[in-house]
Amino acid sequence: MPRAGSLPDAAWQTRHRAVMVMLWAHVVAILLYAVYRGNSLGHVWVELSPVLMAALLAGFGLLGRGLSAVIAAGGLMVCSGVIVHLSGGMIEAHFHFFVMIPVIALYEAWPPFAIAVAYVLVHHGVVGTLNPRAVYDHPEAWERPWLFAGVHAAFFAFACTACLVNWWPHERARLAAGAELLGHRAAACR
Repeated sequence: MPRAGSLPDAAWQTRHRAVMVMLWAHVVAILLYAVYRGNSLGHVWVELSPVLMAALLAGFGLLGRGLSAVIAAGGLMVCSGVIVHLSGGMIEAHFHFFVMIPVIALYEAWPPFAIAVAYVLVHHGVVGTLNPRAVYDHPEAWERPWLFAGVHAAFFAFACTACLVNWWPHERARLAAGAELLGHRAAACR
């Protein structure tokens, strides 16, 4: 399994900027989608507030790599939940969660992955229990939201595993290159 945390600062910054562009694009897209779906401005504000807060906090750069990545990843997962809610639980809207997996994988860090999988399980289970029609668009899921939350979280975890399989050799190559560079420097100092 990958150790995580080996991404050089320059690469992390480039990836974080890309994630932040995506997060801010979601603020605009959700606003437009919510208005298109006929929601009131008050409803739109409630839906957008956590996404906007995540974009602001993760973008400041004062929180460090780990916390910024967790907040940005959490913000993207909230975007997925909001899109599912605004769609009335359309099954097609759930694909947004899966599109976010490779984006979260850009960080090559465990905490964003953990937040993403936990969010899917809690969102689908808790919100699916309290308001099943906001998460699911079929009666079977309305009756058994925790079953469908578990299934969705399991598929999400399997998709995350595919990203980890890609991430691991990149991390190993970076670590090997770093060890080789240290070996060359030690030899040059002798």
